[in-house]
Amino acid sequence: MGLLAWLFGGRSEDNFMVHLPGPGTFSIDVVGESKYQPALEFICGGRTGGSQKKTVEAVLVYEDDNPYDDQAIRVDIQGNTVGYLSRDNARQYRKELKQAGYSAMTATCSARIVGGWDHGGEDRGLFGVTLDLPTAGQHSGDSKRLFNASEFEFSIVQPNAEELSQVRIGDSVKLWAPADAPTKILIYRHGSLGGDGRLGLVPKTYAEVIANHRASELPIETEVCGLTTSTCSIRCRLVQAEEVNRAKREEQQKLRAELTKPYRPKKPVEFSVDAKSYVLNVGERLRLTHVPSIDECVCDICRVILVFTSMDGKTTIKKGDEPAIKKKIVRLTHTFDDLDIQVISRANEKHWYKSEYKLQMTPVHS
Repeated sequence: MGLLAWLFGGRSEDNFMVHLPGPGTFSIDVVGESKYQPALEFICGGRTGGSQKKTVEAVLVYEDDNPYDDQAIRVDIQGNTVGYLSRDNARQYRKELKQAGYSAMTATCSARIVGGWDHGGEDRGLFGVTLDLPTAGQHSGDSKRLFNASEFEFSIVQPNAEELSQVRIGDSVKLWAPADAPTKILIYRHGSLGGDGRLGLVPKTYAEVIANHRASELPIETEVCGLTTSTCSIRCRLVQAEEVNRAKREEQQKLRAELTKPYRPKKPVEFSVDAKSYVLNVGERLRLTHVPSIDECVCDICRVILVFTSMDGKTTIKKGDEPAIKKKIVRLTHTFDDLDIQVISRANEKHWYKSEYKLQMTPVHS
C-alpha cells in the first residue's frame, strides 16, 4: 500500500476531501510560478523590501482538460492559481491517489511562498512556492495509522493525573507550542490560564501533523473522547480552509440580509460613547456624519467605525465597539432618512474617570 493509501486508510468515499500532512520540509517545488506573480503578490499582500516567507494552504486540483498535459495537477491558493506540479510529480501524485482509491480527488496541503522582494528599479525577486507533501519516510515503524489526515484520535503522552481528574468526556482542550519548538505541542484543559491545567503532550506522530496545520492558521477542533484515572484520549479534527471560507461566506450572507432588512424599533436605541477629552451637554444633539457601507460592515462589523459630530462641527466622536449596536444603527440609517440623536446622560459614578455619555437615537418619521 502506497503512502497516501496509508494516510487514507484505504477508504474510498465520493466527495471526500483531505489535508495531506507533510514532514515540514516543503521539498516539492511548484513550477510555472513566473506566470502567476500578480496572484502571488496579491496573496502576500504586496511586495516588501525583504524576501517573504509565508505559510498557507494549497489546493491540488486535477486538470484533465489542460491543453498541454492531460495529467496536470494545478496548485491553487486562496482561490488563485499559482502554478502546477512538475510532470513527474503530477504523475506520481495521481498514481498514489489511484492506488488509495481516491482517483481525481481534490486534496489540500501546506505550502510556503518565498521571495518577492522589491529593492527598487529592476531589483525585484520572483515569488516561489514549495509544497509540504507526505514522503515515504513518514510511513515507518509502529506509528499509528491515521484513518485520514484531517481527523484522528490519540492518547496523550506524559499525562498529569491530578489535572485529568478535572476533565470530562466531551470537553475540548487547548493546544500550545513554544515558538522555537512548534512540534512540541502541550495539551491544557479548557478554562485553565497561564501554565496551569497541563494535561500532557501530543504524541510525536500527531504533533507534526498538528504543527503543519497550526502553521496555516486554520482552526483545530478537539474533544476528550476517552478518560481513565491515568490517561485520556483526544479526538482532533483539522478544520480545512474550504470549510472556514464556506462558514465565513454563510455568515456574511446572513449579516447582509440582516443589515438590509428594514428596522423599526418600538423604542429609541440607546448606547454609550466615549467622548475622549470632549465635554458634551445633556440634551445636546449630534449628527451621524459617517456610516460604513453594507459591504464594509459585512466584511468585518467589528472593525467598522461610526462617526458623530456636534451641530457646530467642532466635536467629533467615534464609536468602534459593540457590534450589535452598530448593526442596529446601520439598519436605522438604511430604513429612515432622518435620525434624532441626543445626549441623555453622563457616565455613572462607576465610570467617573471616563468622558462617557449615553446617546439616544430616535427615527424621525416623515
